[in-house]
Amino acid sequence: MKYLLIISLFSLENITIYAGNKPKISYINCNISGVLGKKIKLGNKPKGAMFETYKVVYFDSIIAKKNYFKFKCDLKEPQIMSIEIDGVQGWFPFIVSPGDIIFISGSIDSLYKSRISGSYEDSLLRIHMKSIRPYINSLTKSTNATIDTIDYYNNKINES
Repeated sequence: MKYLLIISLFSLENITIYAGNKPKISYINCNISGVLGKKIKLGNKPKGAMFETYKVVYFDSIIAKKNYFKFKCDLKEPQIMSIEIDGVQGWFPFIVSPGDIIFISGSIDSLYKSRISGSYEDSLLRIHMKSIRPYINSLTKSTNATIDTIDYYNNKINES
């Protein structure tokens, strides 16, 4: 309940209404070292999402001729997007809103560590995720300890 309250307060604090808006062009400018000659996709989710019923939509893709590239898309409302690079494990998710001009910089070797600026909603999400990280870490440790205990007793049962 404590965690639900934290997330709920965050969600209600900064509401922007986008209903009925006309599409606005958003620009996503990227400088990712090491991408020369690679196919780069701008999608609506990271590759390998956990839900099979979730439909993957790719908004755009390019073959990088330089480390600097950009995407342009029409949006009516904020979207969670991700940059994926063919042949590279990992991705970089972010939030883009109508009219945003976003700058992303990073390296192909650690795409998930890329830096982003220009998206108010994305900065709010990253601040929120940083603030709840201690709670997530403690839940993970507790869950892992429970799993270890269950595994220990299952092994004892199987040994008998």
